[in-house]
Amino acid sequence: MQFQRITYPPNNGTFDANLQWPSVQSDSYVVATISERHDPPVNEGGRDASRFLGSASLSILNVVPHDAGVTVRVNIAWDTPLPYDVDFILFD
Repeated sequence: MQFQRITYPPNNGTFDANLQWPSVQSDSYVVATISERHDPPVNEGGRDASRFLGSASLSILNVVPHDAGVTVRVNIAWDTPLPYDVDFILFD
């Protein structure tokens, strides 16, 4: 198993986000989760404590592995752009 956490720029609505990841192939098994995050980041005891459950609904709608990467369709149901993280898990 391999893991990646990507902090993307603030956004809202429905859009695609891409991750270039050489280990991924078009037939790979990839799972993605999404979390709202504080901006600027929060550090508690040397750990990143930036992710939280806010009032906005954030969802991953689709996960599409392709050679050397993965694309996710994201929905952030909020009127203004929000900072967010996507965690990717590759089962190899």
